[in-house]
Amino acid sequence: MGKFQWRLGLGTGLAGILLFANPVVTVAETVSPPPESGLPTMETLETVQESISPEKLALIQQLRQMTQTSRLFQSTLDSLVGQTEQAFGQLMGANPDNELISEEDRAEIQAMMSRITERIVEEIREKVDVEGALAKVETYLYNKYYTEGELRDLIAFYQTPTGQKTVQVMPQMTQDSMRLFNELILPDVFEVLQGVMMEELGGMMEGLEEFEQVEED
Repeated sequence: MGKFQWRLGLGTGLAGILLFANPVVTVAETVSPPPESGLPTMETLETVQESISPEKLALIQQLRQMTQTSRLFQSTLDSLVGQTEQAFGQLMGANPDNELISEEDRAEIQAMMSRITERIVEEIREKVDVEGALAKVETYLYNKYYTEGELRDLIAFYQTPTGQKTVQVMPQMTQDSMRLFNELILPDVFEVLQGVMMEELGGMMEGLEEFEQVEED
């Protein structure tokens, strides 16, 4: 593959990484948003939690345990990793009719993407207190939107067979919805995205290649 093709493919791939890594970044940003965002800061969440009555806080904690939100988040994160890798493959020209990237280079770039996504997940787990942040965010939201009576109603529901089934199937439903979206909608999205990226990056990279050729001469 020539310098132009390699840089074009890599540039397109990096755009894909940024596009699909953004949901993960957004989760982290909701924990400590910039002041102008209008969202509560972590300090605000902690202050609110301290102001909640012991009775209501106990109901919120019971509801969180019953709904197993951390399990759902982990399932969603795992699905996001798989979705990102698959989407990257499509963006890099997984279609065999696309001759821009050779099979060897495509495999090399795909392996690079796998390493990157695995590292992202590992470092999120090591460096971000997701469990603690989720607890504070959920406590804040349950307190904001539900009264003690409504929390008791929710707890009563999740104690029913239907409520228990909802908790059990929700992670799988989330994964299935992401897979279906990936299979049914993303191909059309990436056809548009790839075309635009190729056109926009093509002119830029072509100019860079011409400059490098002049330098080499």
